[in-house]
Amino acid sequence: MNRILVTGGFGYIGSVLVATLLQQGYPVTLLDSIKKDRQEWRQAVQTGKLRVVTGDIRNVESLKKSLANVQAVMHLAGISDGRAGQIDPQKTMEVNAGAFEKLVKRSKQSGIKRFLFASTFGVYGNEYSQILTEDLPVNPAEPYSESKAICERILQENRSDSFFGISLRLAMVYGFSPAMRFDFIVNQMTRQALAGHSIRLMGGAQKRPQIHVKDVAEYFMELLEIPPSKIKAKIYNAGHENISLDALAKLIANTVKNPVQIKNEPGRAHENTFELDSEKIATELGLNPKYSIRDAILEIEEKYNAGYWKLLDAV
Repeated sequence: MNRILVTGGFGYIGSVLVATLLQQGYPVTLLDSIKKDRQEWRQAVQTGKLRVVTGDIRNVESLKKSLANVQAVMHLAGISDGRAGQIDPQKTMEVNAGAFEKLVKRSKQSGIKRFLFASTFGVYGNEYSQILTEDLPVNPAEPYSESKAICERILQENRSDSFFGISLRLAMVYGFSPAMRFDFIVNQMTRQALAGHSIRLMGGAQKRPQIHVKDVAEYFMELLEIPPSKIKAKIYNAGHENISLDALAKLIANTVKNPVQIKNEPGRAHENTFELDSEKIATELGLNPKYSIRDAILEIEEKYNAGYWKLLDAV
């Protein structure tokens, strides 16, 4: 099987993606600025199925080393959310957009034919008035989403008969990962419930698009095998449930075993609804989500009960 480069492979999505690829028999090169020793991956490292490169995506030598003998790239690395992007906008552009262009060009020079990019529904900006489809223009409202929009444009400008790129505009991601994050809304609310705290809502009627991290990983894996001739678009939305925050809180309360109190507080005027339409990826490519929010709640609860997070109660 072709070797796949996963940048940001030790991150929240990357950890699940690398595990999925290895399970399906793909040899993987993992590029990340942090170094971790995952016990479950030791055998893959020893056999050469998994090659770990510790380095910064802004570093030319790191890119050269990680691209060796690779046939496809899955790019996840970078400043990973809107809050971090606002703290240091200049670094966000440097890491997310500047390094991206270097990676794309070096990938083309290396003869790589397929490049898959994790973008965000945030590129649509503060578009509250209509359901978000790929036909809408991009209008990012903050540095993180702006950097993703720039990356989408760079990838499209570099497409050719021998270099094929796809951007997935991801909804809010949730679910268990070895590199768990509790700042994402489903995970955050589930953590509050499991730790015995009230779930606090500001408003509650506003909807937010969601997708399970396992579905993201499987979408990326499937996109390795779909012939370019069958892919009509360069950019696809990737979401599942457009759920309101109060419905999400009630789902968590009705799923976990311990009693949960939901506290409604005065809503914010700017807390409007975002709804992501993901019909195109289903219709054109046959990619449909398999996992639900309830699946994620149950798995997180199982990990909690098994003592997976020792400091979970200190929310």
